[in-house]
Amino acid sequence: MFTRILRRLHRDRRRIAVSFALLFGAGVVETWNKSDLFPPGVMEVGAGLGLLVFFGAFMIAGGLALPSLRHAYVPIGLTLFGAAVLGRIFPGSSFSLLTITEGGTRSMAGLITTGLFVHFLFYGRWSDKLLVMRRSRNTTRLVTFKLESDQLWHGFVPTPGRREMLHDPDILSVDWVDRDRSRIRVIRWAPPSKKIEEYLQVEDYLPGAYIVYRWVRQDEEKKDKLQRGLKAVKMIDMVDRRVLYITEFNHNRPLRRVLFDWVDDSLGRKEDERLLKLEAAISNSRAKEDARREQLAVGGVLRPKAKTPLRTMRPEPLLSAAE
Repeated sequence: MFTRILRRLHRDRRRIAVSFALLFGAGVVETWNKSDLFPPGVMEVGAGLGLLVFFGAFMIAGGLALPSLRHAYVPIGLTLFGAAVLGRIFPGSSFSLLTITEGGTRSMAGLITTGLFVHFLFYGRWSDKLLVMRRSRNTTRLVTFKLESDQLWHGFVPTPGRREMLHDPDILSVDWVDRDRSRIRVIRWAPPSKKIEEYLQVEDYLPGAYIVYRWVRQDEEKKDKLQRGLKAVKMIDMVDRRVLYITEFNHNRPLRRVLFDWVDDSLGRKEDERLLKLEAAISNSRAKEDARREQLAVGGVLRPKAKTPLRTMRPEPLLSAAE
């Protein structure tokens, strides 16, 4: 439980950093050059820190109480920063953050309008075809103390003949498809969805150390579209723990998806869930194997025998010689 909380906080580090920077910037922009009582910069920094502490504490408390609210960290920061910028462009309007203290429908309408504008600008799909990254890169780092190097390696790298070590019921088969053993076919099936075939082209490979391969598979949403990418996995055995570095290279992805995947650390979250499932599956298999070995031990396991009620034996009458 404690390890899982630490992993989640580690994956939230970019969300928290970006949202805190936006909150601080909103306070600075809103109060910039508006006070003659303090030296330049004092009022701005104080307002930025105050906004950061107030909204930051509220956001972190809400995220700890309801983990689903952590996705709202960056949108809240963008909304407040956008309201501060619009308040400077349109002085005295309801977009200004200073109207929040007045309350009423005017300030709420300004914040809601700003939030909708920010959502359309940063989260709308209108830019998916206009702003596209030809190639994007994302790297994550995993650490485990429970798994051995062989278990971790074959749990993350599909290896023909070691399908059961993936501990993934959705993977039906992992096979070579050429004589050179450089292409691997992975068949996945998660009912009620259809089967998906994924092909891996191994570019560089050192068993138990690193692997670089290209992958291509069918898009789950658009069946007539193929997804392609490049993936690298590197493992370091540090005796007391194992460290895994996973890097993904994607092609022709929308810019907004690349940015928000980096902020949310989506790759790290996905691989963390995969590591947790792998650790749980191996722990369960170890427990079953220990129980099986105990049953097959020499002499068996001593168990108390069930007590059977005693039966009274009546002597049968002896037959006489005449009979």
